[in-house]
Amino acid sequence: MPIKFNIDGGGECIECGKPLKEEVRKETYRNLSGNYYGYMLYCSYRCVNDASIKRQKQRRKEAMTNLICSYCEKVFNGKRKDTKFCSTKCRVQNHRKSKGGKS
Repeated sequence: MPIKFNIDGGGECIECGKPLKEEVRKETYRNLSGNYYGYMLYCSYRCVNDASIKRQKQRRKEAMTNLICSYCEKVFNGKRKDTKFCSTKCRVQNHRKSKGGKS
């Protein structure tokens, strides 16, 4: 997503697109390590929070794609990031194999 902010003049909130207010444009903000960097890119803390939630959802979604089944080694998309098997069949077969029973 391109940053919609112009230090020379106005700017837009990168979350909702509303114009930034003069007092917000001049405010600096900190990164996670506590260092100041740049100017505010959001019109409100609500937009900051909404953008953070979107990034978290995207990271979770990416973590659930291209998983490898522990039994058949097939690539699949899981419903959870800690999914180990592509199907119930593989999960049961793996359990039977590890217990030394029939396969």
